[in-house]
Amino acid sequence: MALQLKVSLQQQDSCNTLVMYDISGTYDAVANTTGWKTVSSGSTNIQIDNSSITEAKILVSIGGLTSTFDLMTTAVWRLLTLYTTGTPFDSATTPATLQYTIPGALLISGTSSAMLNDGIITIVYYIKDTNGTEVTNVFTIAVYCKTRSRYYKLIARIPDYYNGVHCSNAYVDMAMTISGMYEALKLSACSADVDKFNSILASLNTIFDTLQITY
Repeated sequence: MALQLKVSLQQQDSCNTLVMYDISGTYDAVANTTGWKTVSSGSTNIQIDNSSITEAKILVSIGGLTSTFDLMTTAVWRLLTLYTTGTPFDSATTPATLQYTIPGALLISGTSSAMLNDGIITIVYYIKDTNGTEVTNVFTIAVYCKTRSRYYKLIARIPDYYNGVHCSNAYVDMAMTISGMYEALKLSACSADVDKFNSILASLNTIFDTLQITY
C-alpha cells in the first residue's frame, strides 16, 4: 500500500488560526500499511525525511483566493510546524509530531488577530518524493466565525428588546427563528453538506445585515 495523507483539521476558538494535524501515522505492516515510511519501517511508502521528499505544499483556498505554502522552504517550515529550528523534514521530523498551524493573517489581509472569513475552506496537501511518487489529499472545512459572532450579539440584545409580554414579543420570536437557522448551519458544517451550509450562511448574513449587526 502507498502512503495516504490523512489529516485532522481544527479552527481555534479565536477564529484566527487553522491547525492541520497529519494523522497518517508511521508505517506498520499490519496496523498501518498507508503510513509514512521511516528509516527502520521497511516500507516502500514515501519516507519522511529530506533525502526522500522533493516537494511538499499546502494550498489553502477561501473566498476565491488561494494561498500556497511551500513546506520545503525553511522559513515556511519553521513558521507553520512545531519545528522552529532545523530544515524541512530533517531527522527530527516524526509522523507523530507533524502538524501545521496556519495564521489567518496569511490567508486574508489584516493583522495576526484577523478573523477567518466565513465560507468553505479547501485545503490541498501535496507530497512528492525522489521516485516521482505524488500523494495528494483534498479536504474542506466550513468556517462560520463571523456569523457566530453576529449571532451572539443578536442574543445579547434580547434583554434590551424584551417587552415583558409573554405572548407577543417580535424580537424574541425573531431571535428564536434565527437560533434555529444557526443550529442548522452548525449541523450542515459538521455533516459537510456544502450546499446547505452556503445557503443558510447567505440567509443569515442577509438577516444580520438588515439588523445592522456586525461581527
